[in-house]
Amino acid sequence: MNRPTEQDAIIRVQKGHRASYARIVDAYQTPIYHLMLRMSGSREQAFDLTQETFVRAFEHIGQYDLKKPFFPWIYTLGMNIARDYLRKNGRQHALTTSLDCMPQGSAAMGCEDRGHTRMMDSNQLEHALEHLSEETREALILRYREEFSFIEIAEGLHISVSGAKMKVKRGLEKMRRIMTEESP
Repeated sequence: MNRPTEQDAIIRVQKGHRASYARIVDAYQTPIYHLMLRMSGSREQAFDLTQETFVRAFEHIGQYDLKKPFFPWIYTLGMNIARDYLRKNGRQHALTTSLDCMPQGSAAMGCEDRGHTRMMDSNQLEHALEHLSEETREALILRYREEFSFIEIAEGLHISVSGAKMKVKRGLEKMRRIMTEESP
């Protein structure tokens, strides 16, 4: 017998089989938690926001379009929850990237130019990411950490595909400038 797919689990949840939702939570709890940690800067708050994301996703799973990938849908939902949290609490964006969003030690971020990868010190990377707008930072994280396509980034950030490509390109350029200016 074939192993049920993610889409099968979602269809079962949409039909009222609550137990199938555990498969979805297991698949996405880590990336959603990391999103919330980046946004809130607090492990405790990240845990609460992650739970809220999965509760809200469960409540609205009937609205999910089965023709589209699920991860961008739940990630977008999580982004909206995190933005609401920041707005309600009057807090600026807190960034915790070096351990949670990139590999420990040094981090590799792919460069669009001819497929080269540049190794960056994680402190430099964190500093450079802090100087980007929230949307640009998320576009880069979605592209290089979560390995989203530009179409998925566009859907997740509610921008055009060309806008997603431009955010990633300009974000990389700005990071390079920041890191070059601050290199010894």
